[in-house]
Amino acid sequence: MKINFELDAKLLAGIALGASIVCGVMYIKPIKAQAVTSLSGQYGCILNRNFAGYNVADVNSNNTGSITGSNFMMYMDFTNNGFQINVIGLKTWGVSSIVTGSATVTNGSLSVSSGPLTNSFTATATLVDTQLNVTDHLTFNLMSVNGGNTLMLQQGLGGNGDGEPSTGVCNRI
Repeated sequence: MKINFELDAKLLAGIALGASIVCGVMYIKPIKAQAVTSLSGQYGCILNRNFAGYNVADVNSNNTGSITGSNFMMYMDFTNNGFQINVIGLKTWGVSSIVTGSATVTNGSLSVSSGPLTNSFTATATLVDTQLNVTDHLTFNLMSVNGGNTLMLQQGLGGNGDGEPSTGVCNRI
């Protein structure tokens, strides 16, 4: 007795494709996100603060109500614990002659501890304003994303010099 098997080309191609998918899935291992346990290197940051609604309406303080927002450019060096910041404040936004104020501090120091979330850190920058003879401590929550190349930044956690909340992003330099 003779048995003759004839397979259709489409059926044969389907069986081959199915077998390769099954074999491929058996060897693929899921990629797990790697937790970042420390920060190193240098980052350039930009962040923005817009407090016009609160600041303009605050008539019970010594505030003139004229500052409507600030933006910050920062340099964080986690390897050498260095910190620099440039702040630009905008006054009388929406009028024909906008007044800006600017301040730069380049002699800050930086300390880092674990943050409130996975892959997050709390960084404190200590700044000495030599013109006003004042020491400020700026506190930031940082979350490492993009393989550690980007930090999401949240500021205004309370404390000396923190002020109103700010948000921003830092990129590895």
